[in-house]
Amino acid sequence: MTIRSALVVSSGRVAHAAPRAGPGAKALLCLIAWLGTASLPGLANASTLQVDRSGQTAGAYTSIAAAVAVVNPGDTISLVPGSGPYREPLDIQTQGTASAPITFDGNGELITGFGPFSFSWNASTAQWEYTLPPPIGNQPNGFPPGFRHLVTYQGQRLLISQVTGGFTSDAATLSADGLKLILGNASPDEGWEISTRTVVGRISNSNGSSEP
Repeated sequence: MTIRSALVVSSGRVAHAAPRAGPGAKALLCLIAWLGTASLPGLANASTLQVDRSGQTAGAYTSIAAAVAVVNPGDTISLVPGSGPYREPLDIQTQGTASAPITFDGNGELITGFGPFSFSWNASTAQWEYTLPPPIGNQPNGFPPGFRHLVTYQGQRLLISQVTGGFTSDAATLSADGLKLILGNASPDEGWEISTRTVVGRISNSNGSSEP
């Protein structure tokens, strides 16, 4: 497996290019891989599988998963420049060979575990609210205490106070039961993102080497 051209994977857990590799760094992980791009002999039947989630590139797949499902040894999966971000896992199970590696060319596009969300007006409480999704919701009575999501507003992460377990920003607060976000001094429907995936990138049964 070769990954090249500034693939960026953010959030979640990554196991990258090593036999029997265990989980990598957790949460808000940014991996930038600059790997070899040399051509190898014996790839006459190799294909380049383009991916463009906008559907504007003729013949391209509209998801990474669709391209991964049909990739063969020697093939290259290439994200079309400017087509990201991709809000789906990169999970490659197919194994290449020494003479016919599978290449994933990110072209600088972002694969992210974050998804956009917006608040809804609750007339009974007269406030904007967002119900946190399972299964990684806050568990106020568990150990360790505190918020269990990664939330960003306008690209900035909402930091958690080690003392109170609440946000240090006034953009939002956590409800008393720990199940909802309550909007503070911020827009209810623009600029909000939350991490909801435990795995963003995973490459299985691969023998890979990286070069700066």
